Amino acid sequence: MITIYKLRTLPPKTRVRKIITMLEEWEKRLSRDDTLDKYYMGQVMKELAAEEQLLSAQLRGEVDKLMALPIENSKQYIHTLHNVRYGIMAALGIVPADWDFYDPESRQLSRSKKPLLPLSLFLDDLRSPYNVGSIFRTAEAFGVERLYLSNFTADPGHTRALRTSMGATEAVPWQVEALENLAAEGPVFALELGGTPIEQFVFPSEGTAVLGSEELGISPEARRIAEESAGIVSIPLRGAKASLNVAVACGILLHAWQSGL
Repeated sequence: MITIYKLRTLPPKTRVRKIITMLEEWEKRLSRDDTLDKYYMGQVMKELAAEEQLLSAQLRGEVDKLMALPIENSKQYIHTLHNVRYGIMAALGIVPADWDFYDPESRQLSRSKKPLLPLSLFLDDLRSPYNVGSIFRTAEAFGVERLYLSNFTADPGHTRALRTSMGATEAVPWQVEALENLAAEGPVFALELGGTPIEQFVFPSEGTAVLGSEELGISPEARRIAEESAGIVSIPLRGAKASLNVAVACGILLHAWQSGL
């Protein structure tokens, strides 16, 4: 922990960036119910309040609110910390990427007490580790039992997949598997253009949904297997683009599937 004296000796931009790092660490620790040095935090906030050129009137109001809030009011305190941190980042022109956001529960994900659904996803040659990680996160949120990956799907252990999954790649069981093997175990359907509209589709009570690659959609073999099993489902679109990111489409699909059970 840097001393207040040392903090004051840092160059202005370095000092503010150091405070950003400290604010993030405080958020994480408060989310874990860790104890913090309230006096030290107050001194740091005073140093931040002195950065008059950096603080807009709105951001100054959040800093003042933070200095007045009792730390015991952890939810409001964390929320205000969050506003201050991202307010400073915006003032410095720092634009956060998706993986900069953290989930307070991601380090302790446990499905042992959660009711899972007899639903699986098959990722058919998805190339983007970002999308793979996002689908893992969505699948975990909806209680999907397991994910299956084709041989050419991006590795869930890839750094970018780990970032977007927010810990879900460690919580949701997955394995590389041939779709033919899954078809022998239960219903298989695919999300693809030209199928039954999602509001009319009869979802199976259990089984596997196939999600195709970002560029080509599902493979011809996956289409054949799905058509011979539970069918093809589509999400009607009205826009000129008429296209959805595969991870977004996955969320819509899982919501509809879960709602029909």
